[in-house]
Amino acid sequence: MILQTVLIILVNVNLSRKILSSMELGSIMEFLNNKSILVIGATGFLAKIFVEKILRVQPKVKKLYLLLRAVDTKSAEERLHNEVIGMALFDVLREQHGASLYSFVYEKVTPVPGDISCVDLGIRDSLLKDQLWNEIDTVINCAATTNFDERYDVALGINTLGPLHLLNFVKKCNNVKVLVHLSTAYVCGEDAGLIQEKPFRLGKAKKGTEMIDVDIEKKLVDEKLRKLHSEHAEESAVTSYMKDYGTERARMFGWPNTYVFTKAMGEMLLVHYSRDTVPLVIIRPTMVTSTYQEPFPGWIEGVRTIDGVAVGYAKGKLKHFPFNPQLIVDVIPADMVINALIVAMLEYANRSTTSEIIYHVGSSLRNPFKFSNLNELLFRYFTQNPLIDKEGKPIKVGEVTAFSSMASFRIYMAIRYSLPLKVFQYLAIITGLFQKPYKDKYTALDRNLKRGMRLAELYEPYVFFKGIFDDTNSEKLQIAARETCSEADAFNFDPTSVNWEAYMMDVHFPGKLVPALVNVVEASTCAIQKRCGSKTVHKGFYSNDSGFTSFGSGEGSSMAAYSNLQSIIELVRACPLIGVLERYSSIGSKLRQEVSRVIGVAKESDFCNCMKPTDGCTSCLRQRVVNLLTQKGFEASLCTSKWKNTRKHPGGKHEYVEIIAGTVGRKKPIPYLIELEFRDQFEIAKASDEYRNLVALLPEYYVGKADYLNAIVGILCDAAKRSMKEKKIHMGPWRKRSFMQMKWSNCSERRSVDKSSGKSFPSSRQAHESCLHLSAAPALTVT
Repeated sequence: MILQTVLIILVNVNLSRKILSSMELGSIMEFLNNKSILVIGATGFLAKIFVEKILRVQPKVKKLYLLLRAVDTKSAEERLHNEVIGMALFDVLREQHGASLYSFVYEKVTPVPGDISCVDLGIRDSLLKDQLWNEIDTVINCAATTNFDERYDVALGINTLGPLHLLNFVKKCNNVKVLVHLSTAYVCGEDAGLIQEKPFRLGKAKKGTEMIDVDIEKKLVDEKLRKLHSEHAEESAVTSYMKDYGTERARMFGWPNTYVFTKAMGEMLLVHYSRDTVPLVIIRPTMVTSTYQEPFPGWIEGVRTIDGVAVGYAKGKLKHFPFNPQLIVDVIPADMVINALIVAMLEYANRSTTSEIIYHVGSSLRNPFKFSNLNELLFRYFTQNPLIDKEGKPIKVGEVTAFSSMASFRIYMAIRYSLPLKVFQYLAIITGLFQKPYKDKYTALDRNLKRGMRLAELYEPYVFFKGIFDDTNSEKLQIAARETCSEADAFNFDPTSVNWEAYMMDVHFPGKLVPALVNVVEASTCAIQKRCGSKTVHKGFYSNDSGFTSFGSGEGSSMAAYSNLQSIIELVRACPLIGVLERYSSIGSKLRQEVSRVIGVAKESDFCNCMKPTDGCTSCLRQRVVNLLTQKGFEASLCTSKWKNTRKHPGGKHEYVEIIAGTVGRKKPIPYLIELEFRDQFEIAKASDEYRNLVALLPEYYVGKADYLNAIVGILCDAAKRSMKEKKIHMGPWRKRSFMQMKWSNCSERRSVDKSSGKSFPSSRQAHESCLHLSAAPALTVT
């Protein structure tokens, strides 16, 4: 049946070519010239790509008004600067305009503080409202909350009532030629077969006979909230209840989750109330992935849809997952979605009618990409380019075991995990061992199991999705653009032009793991992009359970049940530190192992000869370590750095251990620093979570070269500054980079230690032939 329908569609498209060839779209550049465009949800992933594209290809656009959720103009300007223009996405524009970028942007772009969930878009400035009503001729709505299990009140306000507020606002405009609403192809729910590019009828549910009444849904939500607040429920309890309530209402009417249900209701309202008044275009993209070509390949924001699976797999945590390998995973690059949107905007603005038109922008019909293809490519890529765990070892990945139904997956999880966990709990209780450490372990395992099952249930409608999206309207638009528009190549949205293997292996996977996470937080920390290299393909990365557990942000961000945005932010800020630690751990590993054994022996011995129980013991431990290293044949000594008081920082001194090591193939020996209290040097009271997580990455003691140490110090001091600013604590000069680096930068006094007495003496610097051949190292004479 599907095959017959597909053949009919293809025949119809061919028959339409003669009609389309006579339809002149005209020039896209001329259409955009002198246009005033209102963009709603301007900090969203696709909205930013749209803004960048317009500014880059048509600098003669009159004005882009960007609606940003903010309380005032200043806050809106800050969001524009931090969350839009400051991102790596705008690097091509930065190269084009250089130092004049911001003057160009602020000439063409006006931030508008407001909120789509409010009447008149929450715009308080009456003069600004009048200006918008008189000037704008095109409106693009990209605003949405895309969490699969968002709070029902939040999703209803943004995804359903938001488009209605926007429509009412547009009706007051004098010159609007077209309203483009960005939706999702998955408003179809769990429909199977060929899914047409057709609008919803107001109130029609997908199952049952009860009609959907948005007013009633709003009243029900308000009543539930009033009841919860009257019972003084905690905010976490309110959030949990509203999430479950949204899912309940969605499933009652035949949609799998709150996200697509509220988006479908938003479409219903738009189509019903826009007829004969406002020209409406609805763009329904499928699963959106990173950019294919523009402004450069591989840019994406957040961990989206299939990328959650890719990240979990790359970390070695995803070994079993419910999906049908033979079904299609419908993906489309983000820049193609925006290209389709712009061309549709042009085509519809030239129409004489005001009836709505819907475009599916996807690949399942014309260039299908199966789950089996995705599974194979993930295995190939991460076998060749594994992530690096926090111990510096490559993470091995294997084939994912596919479960062809949720029932079989639930049975497996029950036998493999739930049952053993219950047995563990039972045995711990009857043996009296179910105390804090065991109880905490059980709670953590149980929580992770529930999260994993919830994640699988949220994704069930998509990993077993049996629909194929008809894209006849999109294909007609593509043909018309190719035949009547000279700039068609610059606005390509043809899915058949994508080689999925090349795209995934060379663009999407390499550009996903670090750059995308960087882009999540570029809005508030653009410097990260420069440090981590947002357009660089990273072949190795640390997988850190304390931070890198995010599976979702943006489209399909229901995976937020398995993550939170702050942990991603902290991870991205850890990128520079992780990179330094990776290089540090790869050099001098044998020496580091030997020093580690020496420190262990020193700690077990009676090393303290002083009367100072605190500082003195650390000093004595250093002397003992130097003594043992010297006995093993290394030239080791105690070093004391001293520095004078300056305007920037107070004077001071610091003691550490230095060892002179030769390496194979290198004539000149290298000094290695040994800091026995390395992590402790960076501990601060009332630190932020980000700073604590960074400190936790540090080794307990440092054995390495000075340049890596200085790099680590710089990164930690910058993080300490952010932490203290966040906690509103004054940063003392002894926490600043210049002071901290002085501790290890200038050895004013160097002493060796007498082997028998432990007393220290001035040391001569004799280079050792090789620290890598420990057994052959001769003992050095101490003078």
